[in-house]
Amino acid sequence: MVAATLATILWVSAGSLTPPPGPVSPTMKNLLDVEPRTAIRNDFVNITPIVISFPGSYYLAEDIFAIHSQHGIEIASSNVTLDLNGFTVYGNIEVGSLDGIHIDDERHYVTIKNGTVRDFFGRGIYGVSSDGCLVEGVRVVNNGTDGLRLRDSSIVKDCMALNNSQGDGIHVTSKSVITGCLAWSNGGDISDTGIRAGADSATVANCTSTENSGQGIRVGTGSTISTCTARNNGGNGLDASSTGHVVDSTATSNSINISATSVHNCYGP
Repeated sequence: MVAATLATILWVSAGSLTPPPGPVSPTMKNLLDVEPRTAIRNDFVNITPIVISFPGSYYLAEDIFAIHSQHGIEIASSNVTLDLNGFTVYGNIEVGSLDGIHIDDERHYVTIKNGTVRDFFGRGIYGVSSDGCLVEGVRVVNNGTDGLRLRDSSIVKDCMALNNSQGDGIHVTSKSVITGCLAWSNGGDISDTGIRAGADSATVANCTSTENSGQGIRVGTGSTISTCTARNNGGNGLDASSTGHVVDSTATSNSINISATSVHNCYGP
């Protein structure tokens, strides 16, 4: 009696074995569903440069090595996200590789994150005509000119510019924000700057700039340097003299420690 009752319960809960109408469709995710981004690898067969020509999300699957007289990676489209994925884009100053990651003119809203760009004859990351960009968690190291350069309304966050031999370590323009960054030993003469937010209405916050050939941190009209440190730079440590502001910051052992229209809660012996 118990066995019969149990069989009845199992039969009732099993449901119909008749398949639904229509063609059978796959139940597993395809590769694009699992990783909806495009992998970037070296082309050692055809030896062609890496050019991103379409909007979308891309990631490095290995370290990238530049080709002679080419950029490491060229971004020829707006609305691109490039995740370096912990890898490095390598140049070679001796054979004349150009920029590490070059954003073409008037290509906007580009994000670059999580890796290293180093040893290029030109700049590390260059988007001098690119607005609305984000660079986060990137090291630009030992490049021949600017470490990292973008245009208006951009954000540079948690980055390092180290030992770039000419130009500025990090350079953005109007209405941009640089935060949580380090610039060390950049530039070749007094006109170069560790961290520069040019033009107007920019903010540099929680940054350190040390041992650069020229100024440590410089901002333009109506801009602010906040909670920053500048040490041992060849020019002004903290420069906001174009009607800018310096707040809660420290400058020591620079040519002139602090030059600003207004200074609040700062230390600059």
